Amino acid sequence: MKTLKIAIADDHPIILRGISSLIMTEPACELLFTATGKNDLLGHLKNQEPDLLVLDVVMPGVSATELFGEIKDLYPSLMMIAYTSLSSDILVRSLFRDGVKGYVNKNDPPEELITAINTLREGGIYLPEQYGHLAAKLSDTEALAISKREKEILLLISEQFTTTQIAEKLFISVNTVESHRKKLFEKFKVENLAGLIREAIKQGYIH
Repeated sequence: MKTLKIAIADDHPIILRGISSLIMTEPACELLFTATGKNDLLGHLKNQEPDLLVLDVVMPGVSATELFGEIKDLYPSLMMIAYTSLSSDILVRSLFRDGVKGYVNKNDPPEELITAINTLREGGIYLPEQYGHLAAKLSDTEALAISKREKEILLLISEQFTTTQIAEKLFISVNTVESHRKKLFEKFKVENLAGLIREAIKQGYIH
């Protein structure tokens, strides 16, 4: 079995040490680095390339979902597990939209994290049993994972900006806006702007 290179980011030293020790006992896992904040994490990622990141949802000075989305945009092949004591259907859906492939609650037994890691290694997604009702929906989030730029354009479209106005506002070409809009149509499986807005609201991308 190929060794899985793992990185961990959590601002609580005790939790960081506990997860590190747990992962180091796994023969097919290698702990590549640990980080205690956003800047620390992004600095490490520039120099080292893990296969999987275990990331605390609550990090100081940064929105959790924004950080997951930013990392996904920068490192699209990086698998991510959200590790948190927070719990809600809305949070889980939001995290998976931002590129997360696994969700583990800190209140669950530590072995749950190893199970999640091995599930992602095999190409699956991981959710605790209480979120089993979301599994079927979340298994299709890959098709609906949209980039930070696509999110910006989607929001501006919802605010009734024209293609030309969006291009000017974001300092990109009209052709680039059209390209992103076409991709949004494909990802949401719609044929017009009305359908795009309707599906984006339904999926929680805009409110």
